[in-house]
Amino acid sequence: DAGRVLRSGLYRLLSGCFLEPPTTERLAVLADPETADAAEALLGADIAGPLRSLADAAPDASALRQEFFDLFSVPTSRYVAPFEAVFCDERDVEGRPARGLLGGPSTAAVRKAYERAAFRVEARELPDHVACELAFLAELWERGPTGSGLAGCPEPRSCFPRPGWRSWGCRRRPRDCWPARRSCPR
Repeated sequence: DAGRVLRSGLYRLLSGCFLEPPTTERLAVLADPETADAAEALLGADIAGPLRSLADAAPDASALRQEFFDLFSVPTSRYVAPFEAVFCDERDVEGRPARGLLGGPSTAAVRKAYERAAFRVEARELPDHVACELAFLAELWERGPTGSGLAGCPEPRSCFPRPGWRSWGCRRRPRDCWPARRSCPR
């Protein structure tokens, strides 16, 4: 159905935003009012607002490229770790609880969900990278309810061991870490 295809495409678009620096082509799609309308209908106003402001902003692609690298690639003071484990896991390290580590229980649980659904991560990232989780949701929406490969999964978001990328709020929401100045939805 059209809603399923639209949702899948939107998740795939957002996945790409976390994997690669913005291009003028991707910015044009993000700034399209139809993208904001679809985002609001499917994901809510939290994501639609920044998309709508992007249409009026005429962002500088080279500045956004630098911002992308500052936020997601090069650990700087602005770096936001795009991994679920960093926000949700707590492990014992030398007798003390430690948070903010990669490759924890969330990573393993997400990897198992991918295996159960026969989903292959195309990116060179850990499975709990937000881009991989969004690509997984896109794939499940593309397959439809009977093709997900996961029994008892009425909606793709319920296929994650926890509520998926929404569970990142269990410790700290990634948007709380982003700088107040947002030129591009992340």
